[in-house]
Amino acid sequence: MSDVSDSSDRSDIDEASDVSDGSDSSDDEPKQPNSDPQIGAGCAPADIPFETILTDVSCHPTRDAVAIGTVDGDAFVHSYALDGPSRELLHLTHHRSSCRKLRFSADGSILFTGSKDQSLCMVDLNSGALAQRLPEAHSASIYSLCVVDEHLLASGDDDGCVKVWDRRTNAAVMECRESDDFISDLAAGDNHRVLLATSGDGTLTAFNLRQRALQLQSEPLEDEFLSLALLKHGRKVLVGAGDGSVNLFSWGRWDNMDDRLPLGRSQAVDSLAAITEDLYCLGTADGRVRVASVLPNKCLGVLGSHGHFPVESLSVSRDGHLVASCSHDQRVKFWDVSSVENLRPPSEDFFAGLEAGPD
Repeated sequence: MSDVSDSSDRSDIDEASDVSDGSDSSDDEPKQPNSDPQIGAGCAPADIPFETILTDVSCHPTRDAVAIGTVDGDAFVHSYALDGPSRELLHLTHHRSSCRKLRFSADGSILFTGSKDQSLCMVDLNSGALAQRLPEAHSASIYSLCVVDEHLLASGDDDGCVKVWDRRTNAAVMECRESDDFISDLAAGDNHRVLLATSGDGTLTAFNLRQRALQLQSEPLEDEFLSLALLKHGRKVLVGAGDGSVNLFSWGRWDNMDDRLPLGRSQAVDSLAAITEDLYCLGTADGRVRVASVLPNKCLGVLGSHGHFPVESLSVSRDGHLVASCSHDQRVKFWDVSSVENLRPPSEDFFAGLEAGPD
């Protein structure tokens, strides 16, 4: 995810359209077909248009609604429906600059927002009021958020710092800087005992939340790590990279990449979202929203696109039937994924169904 003013840091919009010809700089890796098959479109809600560039989208966990962040600093909550237009439920203006990340609490009663202005905010969705504002939550602009559990919230910033906050005291209970570049994404696993962070310095870092300290970090790669998702009941960690690949790690073996899925083109994998335990969506800098599988690691097809604009964010709906996406084309799009399970190829995982996930 990148603000327009910061786009030169990772991806340039014009460059994205120039390199979307299917070329790949790597000659040593197996390439996916240059033309991914189109996945049949089902019934999905209409697009939600805006008059500004969008930075993030997050689906509500219990309602047909999405939260949207904008480069202007505003945050919106909109309803959506298959049989009618969306409706604006809430418009928030508490940030002074780009609202980079939004996340709902597990019960959907609170919306957390993180901004380029370094502030972290909590909005009570029952009243629509700002419940808490930490104006200098970080010393650098906030880049990523993760709701760990009912009490803990994690945030990452442009300078590689990760903080974990206790919502009961609104105080940071962990602060670590183990990366040399922005914290692009965060995810919690192992029954909320481990926090994973990807960084622009090409590292995957695991933090032990009980010890509130670094657990292990991968060796840095040349390309930025931009996005993160957990599949296979938490046994597989997927990391989207700036070179247009998805890197696969096994849980607990953070320093040893198991496999990678090259897309056959130099397109950054800006966003990832798990659809099932075997299938996931990925959004890339060429504007396409794709579906891929784990074991076998294969790109199955394209759901659609945002033109040549990078897909900044993906989020799965409460029932798992839709994926919402946003880009610089100033609109939220919805994709029907209710039937993608039928695309899943036979598993190549010998231990499928036998090996338990992290305990």
